[in-house]
Formats: sequence, structure tokens, C-alpha cells
Amino acid sequence: MKTKFNKTMKYGTTAVLVGLLMGCATTKDLKEVRGIAEEALLTAEQAMQMAQEAKQDAANASGAAIDAEIKADQAIRAVQDLDEKVERMFKQTMQK
Repeated sequence: MKTKFNKTMKYGTTAVLVGLLMGCATTKDLKEVRGIAEEALLTAEQAMQMAQEAKQDAANASGAAIDAEIKADQAIRAVQDLDEKVERMFKQTMQK
């Protein structure tokens, strides 16, 4: 019984000491922690904004790449058409 009481007192005292130590955070400490948290939040918001801008830039670049591919395909078709036309003209000239 005495051992149980000693254990209870030991753990109870430890809990009270931990509570007192944790409760000793000053207003200055809390302001410091709040300042750090606000800085972290601001940094996270800036990072989110930069990520959104990068995503938009990537979408714009993708659109430009698609446009360039379409124009390149059109140019290839135009060259092929011109090549066929020159070939026909050459054949006609050779037949005369």
C-alpha cells in the first residue's frame, strides 16, 4: 500500500512539475512562436503563388509548342506539295 502511494506521489509530482514548466511560457515566447508561424504561413503562401504561376507558364508553353507543331506540319505539307509540283513540271518538260 505504501509503495502504491509512493508511486502515485512520484508520478503526480512529475506531472505537476511538467505542467508548471510547460505553463511557464511567457508572452514573449508566445509572440515569438506566433511570429515564426506567421512567417512560415507567408512563405507557404508565396510558394503556392509561385507554383500557380509556374503552372500557368507551363500551360502557356504547352500551347505555344502545339501551335509550333501545327505550323511545322503545315510547312512540311507545303514543301511536299511544292516538291510534287516541281516533279510534275520536270516530267512534263522531259516528255517534250
